[in-house]
Amino acid sequence: MLDSQAQGTAVSTASGLNGPPNNNGRTQKEEVGDVASLIFRNLSVHGFDIRKDHQKTFLTYPLSIFAQLRRKLVGISHNSRVPILQDFEGIVTGGEMLLVLGRPDSGCTTLLKSLTGDTYGLHVDPAALLNYDGMPDSHSQTTNYADCLIDIGVSMTELRKRFRGEYVYVPESDIHFPHLTVAQSLTFASQARLSSTPDLPNDHQHAATKSVEETTKALSLTHALNTKVGNSMVKGISGGERKRTSIAEVLVGASRIQCWDNSIRGLGSANALRFIQCIRSTAIEAHTVVVATLYQASEAIYNCFDKVILLYEGREIFFGSTDAAKVYFIELGFVCPDRSTTADFLCSITNPLERIVR
Repeated sequence: MLDSQAQGTAVSTASGLNGPPNNNGRTQKEEVGDVASLIFRNLSVHGFDIRKDHQKTFLTYPLSIFAQLRRKLVGISHNSRVPILQDFEGIVTGGEMLLVLGRPDSGCTTLLKSLTGDTYGLHVDPAALLNYDGMPDSHSQTTNYADCLIDIGVSMTELRKRFRGEYVYVPESDIHFPHLTVAQSLTFASQARLSSTPDLPNDHQHAATKSVEETTKALSLTHALNTKVGNSMVKGISGGERKRTSIAEVLVGASRIQCWDNSIRGLGSANALRFIQCIRSTAIEAHTVVVATLYQASEAIYNCFDKVILLYEGREIFFGSTDAAKVYFIELGFVCPDRSTTADFLCSITNPLERIVR
């Protein structure tokens, strides 16, 4: 049943741009200046499958050169095009959190990378529309991502040039300078984002220190401030503390658009919920846009999000309010097992071996 429907994107409009708060009591867009928002439409991404070859020898080099010349003359491509995302669309406004769900290899990471411009090795369709509104000192204009027209906000090209610190993609792996302490790492991240005034250097330092103290307290990292971060070769903090340090680096930076790629991996259930609640509070207070992909989300974590997008084999089969997602698929005929969380139920729909149809 799903296979036939997945050919076309099923997008729910249950959650609008300025709609009323849902039954979880989360607030919507308020009348404030420079509220960030993210809009994407006709977003398609593809890559190329590079064929693997054996190590060449002195005798096989002439044959390899002859084969390359033959492909160029005949017009045969050595690489095959592989579609990853097809015709995605959605909108996330300031203060909202979007949960990205899907099975591994369904395109969750590619979606996050495409939204933040981390497209090394990826190719975005020229017809894709990506708009970023609410950037500081930005002016409405008609620009393009790759010759794609937009009429409000700024494009990805403009975002890369002028607002590099306003968006961030947080990968699943933790990469740090191992010999720096937690306090040094977070202070540097905070100072790099704060605008320094030559006449008030002490105020700049005080603001950075205050930001670090508040974030480490929220993530229970106070006891590890003077400990080296470390890595697999340098002794330092534990894996869970290193993960929370990665989270803290982004929070002290206060970027307007944040994309988190399975950032709760390695965290316990309590710390994972505390982290999601922390970025929930930050999103409401600073009106930031948060997009996160999670592979194991409890019901409490799921309820912290405003919207959810469900991916199936590189296609968007649902986009809308988290409150409407479960009802939407139940009405289509899918059965939610007893004691199954909403996130697990939605992910099971994309698995032919797990989904249950009435």
